Amino acid sequence: MGSCPFIHPFLYGDVNGNTPAVRKMPSSVQVAFLALSSYVGRTTATAELVLDAVDAQAQQLLLQEAATALTYAPSLLEQLARVQALVVYQVIGLFDGNAHTRHLAEERRSTLCNWARQLYDSARQGLAGGSSTALPSAGSSDSSDILDGSMAAMQVLPGSDPARTWHFWILAESIRRIWIVADAVDTIYQAMQYGWRTPASSIACTARHGLWQARSAAEWERVFAPVKSADTITEYQEFM
Repeated sequence: MGSCPFIHPFLYGDVNGNTPAVRKMPSSVQVAFLALSSYVGRTTATAELVLDAVDAQAQQLLLQEAATALTYAPSLLEQLARVQALVVYQVIGLFDGNAHTRHLAEERRSTLCNWARQLYDSARQGLAGGSSTALPSAGSSDSSDILDGSMAAMQVLPGSDPARTWHFWILAESIRRIWIVADAVDTIYQAMQYGWRTPASSIACTARHGLWQARSAAEWERVFAPVKSADTITEYQEFM
């Protein structure tokens, strides 16, 4: 299954395990990770070609999202996917060392910041990415608490659908993690270029081993049950 520390293998897939996540992964994320694979496997002979392809795909992502914005408001999952994809391109562009690629990536820094903020604001307002991934309605304290990393706000209620509860947590945790990664990328780059920059994020992620690694609702619930407390949460600044 396609995954990494900020993309859960069941984020875009069937939480019941019937459909591999890669089959439902948005094309923008698939293309970004194909570009990353090409970059990792580049040689001296292909390096320039690979960087040109990365720059082109990043630009294509921005153009596609601009066109989409003219027709409809993207769902929460679509907003999450575009931030995940752009983070991949920014990591390559900002840190490769190629002057041209870095210049283009610098021009995209504000876009990543804006997209990440829009994603987080949309989640806090209770926007839904679909009936199976709906967040609490606007104004619900649960939405704010969960996105801020409060495990106590998550409840596995008797009679509730464990798979839906698990996927809700996956979505909230994925939003927290991509926000942290996006801010970390920009913080590290600015520190390298200009000195130190204080991280803008105060969001926490779930550090308890086993929750992110769970591969079924039942497994997640077993790990989740005894750890609904603040000791499962790691503040972003602790990493920086």
